[in-house]
Amino acid sequence: MTFHAYPLSPEQASATAEQWQPVLQPAIDDAEGRWTWRQCFADVLLGNTIIWVVVEVETQKLVGVCTVRLFHGAAVPWLLIEDLAGERFDEWFEAAYLTLETTARQRGYKQIVLEGRHGWARKMSKLGFNPTRVQCVKKLEDAA
Repeated sequence: MTFHAYPLSPEQASATAEQWQPVLQPAIDDAEGRWTWRQCFADVLLGNTIIWVVVEVETQKLVGVCTVRLFHGAAVPWLLIEDLAGERFDEWFEAAYLTLETTARQRGYKQIVLEGRHGWARKMSKLGFNPTRVQCVKKLEDAA
C-alpha cells in the first residue's frame, strides 16, 4: 500500500472537516477535557494549528489525521505534534512523519516536539527523537 500525507490549508480543513473530524475525535477525547473539537477547529481556522491527513493512495481512504501546532515567537520556531489518530499506524506513520519533517525544514522550523503516551517514546526514538520531558497530570476533582 502507498500512503500520501499532506497538510490542509484552513480553507481545505473547513471544507473537509466532516471527513477528518471523526478520525481525530478519539485523540481529542484522550486530552481529558484540556482540548475540545471546537477549540481545535478554531485554532485551525486561525492558522495556529494545521491538520495533516494521511490517505491510502489506492483506495483514497483517510487512514490518519494529526494536529500540528505552530510556534513562531520562541527563540527557535518549532512545531508540536499534538494529536495523532487513525488506523494501521505501523503501515504509514514513519513515511508520513518524514513528509512532515521535510515540510517543516523547508519552512524554516528548527524543532519538532511530539506529545503522546509512553509508547510513542520508543517509536519516535527510531526517527531521531530524544525524550526530554515528562508530562504528569493530576485531576483535582479526584484529589483528596
